[in-house]
Amino acid sequence: MEIWDLCDENRKPLNRTHVRGVELGENEYHIVVNIIVANDNKEILITKRDLRKDFGGLWEVTAGSILAGETSKKGAIRELKEETGIDIKENELILLGTLKETSCITDTY
Repeated sequence: MEIWDLCDENRKPLNRTHVRGVELGENEYHIVVNIIVANDNKEILITKRDLRKDFGGLWEVTAGSILAGETSKKGAIRELKEETGIDIKENELILLGTLKETSCITDTY
């Protein structure tokens, strides 16, 4: 079971947690990260989704929701390790941009 910290549209903590899979309320957001991995040749790493998941078999960059107590960067580091086995340090992450969607705020590194 995944537990997320909730925030408002300005990333201000709401001091509440949320269980993944339960619909979020009005003005409740959680933080999601996308991690685009590029090598020295400017080649991008993409992975193929597990066939058992929604959109199975499609290509994607590493992404996921940060867990309760994590920062965006810590969540990005964890997701990249879980999904690809790649270990990185916080100072290797470069925030490319942030997008606010209906129920999440997505940081892309």
